[in-house]
Amino acid sequence: MKKISLIVILFSSVLMMSSCKKEKAVTPQPTTLELNLKDEFGNPVSGASVKLYSSITDWNNETNQIGSTLTSDANGKVTFNNLSNISYYYLAEKDCENNVNGSNTTSTPLTANVNNVATVILTSTGDIEITNSSTDNYRIYVNGAETLDITPGSTETLYYNPVGAYTVRTLQLDGFILTPTDLTYNGDVVCGSTFTVNIP
Repeated sequence: MKKISLIVILFSSVLMMSSCKKEKAVTPQPTTLELNLKDEFGNPVSGASVKLYSSITDWNNETNQIGSTLTSDANGKVTFNNLSNISYYYLAEKDCENNVNGSNTTSTPLTANVNNVATVILTSTGDIEITNSSTDNYRIYVNGAETLDITPGSTETLYYNPVGAYTVRTLQLDGFILTPTDLTYNGDVVCGSTFTVNIP
């Protein structure tokens, strides 16, 4: 009888001890954004710098960057940690390749407490530089589209143009007697290079 009582007492003690143990709090997984950088042919782009922003205005002006600039690894990946469940905008660049003319946002808010994944395609771009050496104002059309007005003695640069053939039309706006000077310049935008136009 004593043996049975002793066993019951020991069993009760074990139950009491196990019920007194605190349960560990479950820490939620952080919200992250993994970007997979690829070139136009689907190859991973390593060594690209990637910046993150929380608005299109900040992305356009490259202001109020979220965290540090990251560099893509050998597999073309970067991961931003501890984010909020909002939409983000990203700028990825390596030499003359970037995502300016392609996808640059998550479009929808990130899903909280998971690793959100997106693919970013980098394409080759170059610049167009227009110098107005005349004493008159000119209107500039790029590939047929009205782009800007340029004042006398100034230079305007159009950045991040996709590589390819371009036409730049320069139309004189003032200072003419009968007809304005209306000239078109043809050239190629090459990766990392500048197509220059000089208005006489």
